[in-house]
Amino acid sequence: MSEKPLLIVESPSKAITISRHLGGEYNVIASVGHVKDLPKNALGIDIENDFKITLEVLPKKRSFIKELKSLAKKAPNIILAMDPDREGEAIAAHIASEIPSEKIERVLFTEITKTGIQEGIQTRHPIDVKLVDAQVTRRIIDRLVGYKISPILWATLQHNLKFVTTTLSAGRVQSAAVKILIDRERERAIFKAATFFNLKALLLNKGNEEFIATLFKLNEQKLASSGDFDKTTGKLNNKKVIALSKSQFATSFLL
Repeated sequence: MSEKPLLIVESPSKAITISRHLGGEYNVIASVGHVKDLPKNALGIDIENDFKITLEVLPKKRSFIKELKSLAKKAPNIILAMDPDREGEAIAAHIASEIPSEKIERVLFTEITKTGIQEGIQTRHPIDVKLVDAQVTRRIIDRLVGYKISPILWATLQHNLKFVTTTLSAGRVQSAAVKILIDRERERAIFKAATFFNLKALLLNKGNEEFIATLFKLNEQKLASSGDFDKTTGKLNNKKVIALSKSQFATSFLL
């Protein structure tokens, strides 16, 4: 008797439901979340080498990986059915790195119903590398912020605030996101608008077809665009271009 295909999901409860809806034709197991992560006691990110990361099997998942490899040897194919999101795709990629690549197939279940599961199992996809990269990027930011800044909190705030009894953390990717928002808001607050004019014309070619032409130069001098102005003063910072004022525009083209 041939072995059943191996189907891997994240949640144990989903594994039971999916197995029931597939009529027991698949050997369904659950990873129970992530199986790999950055090392606990080291940065795990080579900042000088294009932010290359080091992943380790989580201690609690070593027995799962051992069981997975044993089952993978017997299964004719291995179907990765993690959640259709960034974290799910990363889990699929991490598991795929531990088993024979020629057996791997990826499916997406958008709903855990009999119809949704039966439809999903019919369509196979490659692992979405872009989603995996997105998860890796988020995890890198998490680690760099938490690993580098949290010790400062421990040495300052926590040392001086005696009523703090829990370990302080600088946060994860949210901290970096908040900084980006603050930086952009500061840029917006000091931004000075500049007013300048250009000219677009609707013309006809020899075939009597319409096209739009934009004035690029006036008297051999290039016209200014938005990038030629200082964002904090609103003044022209490129001496090689000319910024047409309303009066210059009217004098040159309307009279």
